[in-house]
Amino acid sequence: MAESQVPYHYDGPSLKELRDSLSEPRFGTYLRLAGNHADYAAALYLYNSRLAKAFLFPLNVVEVTLRNRVNQILTKDFGEDWPSNPVFRGLLDPVHGIRALDLAVSRSQGQGTSKTVAALTFDFWSNLFRPEYGDIWRFTLNVAFPHMPIGTTRQNIQDAVKLVNNFRNRIAHHEPILSENAPTVQATILKLVGYCNPVVREWMRHHTTVGEVLRTRPTRSGTGGTRLSSKLDRTFLRVDATTTIDEIFHKIDYAHPAIVYVDAEGVPQAAFTIFDVIRFVSERSKAEESLLLLTAYNVRDVIKSHVKPDGWRILNEAHSLADSIKVLQEPLVRLVVGVDSLGAPTGTIVRSHRRY
Repeated sequence: MAESQVPYHYDGPSLKELRDSLSEPRFGTYLRLAGNHADYAAALYLYNSRLAKAFLFPLNVVEVTLRNRVNQILTKDFGEDWPSNPVFRGLLDPVHGIRALDLAVSRSQGQGTSKTVAALTFDFWSNLFRPEYGDIWRFTLNVAFPHMPIGTTRQNIQDAVKLVNNFRNRIAHHEPILSENAPTVQATILKLVGYCNPVVREWMRHHTTVGEVLRTRPTRSGTGGTRLSSKLDRTFLRVDATTTIDEIFHKIDYAHPAIVYVDAEGVPQAAFTIFDVIRFVSERSKAEESLLLLTAYNVRDVIKSHVKPDGWRILNEAHSLADSIKVLQEPLVRLVVGVDSLGAPTGTIVRSHRRY
């Protein structure tokens, strides 16, 4: 899809036909990203299509896995025919719940709950993790997601599912995803599937082509250009949730201050710097009015108090350097983590540490 073995020649008439067919407002989105170069905009349009295609497989796996898990919980709590259970239906809001459920029941043509489950949209499953449905998950979240880390909340799951659902909807409505953080979406999909079944996660991770497509993003001069990988600092400190502050101080190099926290599958969950750790130690010492026992606090404590989710970003290492710099220039972003095609961290760039 959207691939060719030989370059395509764009001339004035063909570009006009293309813009007329796609519509000027739609093509204009790509034209702005391309700095008003029409042939480059066309290349970005094709790349967007390739990336959307690559995401169809992981989106399929996460949606099917998630709905089957939720179906198991609803079946256990409300019976095999939970779509008709008055107690469950009483929990649903009229628009996003009842209407969507009744439409799916109608489409299943009386063939049972399994057909209804298949007919329900990802929006329906995503909405079930909203706060008003918290009672459903009070004692069942760890049953639906048996491999999630300790401390994971319904809100964490809702945020992850919402991110994936919004991205999926953009693809479903043929909207541009060039400005979306595709590596973060890919990592979130892997995380959600892994929370349900690590074996399926590794199967999906092995077969996904998202990383390969990310490496084909065109530049104004062609498909080459300087990549993020050429500027990544490979000497970052990799930690887990139980790494103590004492261990960090013994391992960190002040010339390379980035610290990346990864989960059990090696996927980045947070990124910060040694200066965040120093600030944490200083504030805790003042609060306790005594010397701090560094072995008593760990990475989880630092993240909870000092690391903002919008202060760091994940980008594929094959991302163009120019686009990566744009991310670093966003007001709240202080650190970028480069990842490979499997979502594992390969290096970092700290905004205050490097100049471009």
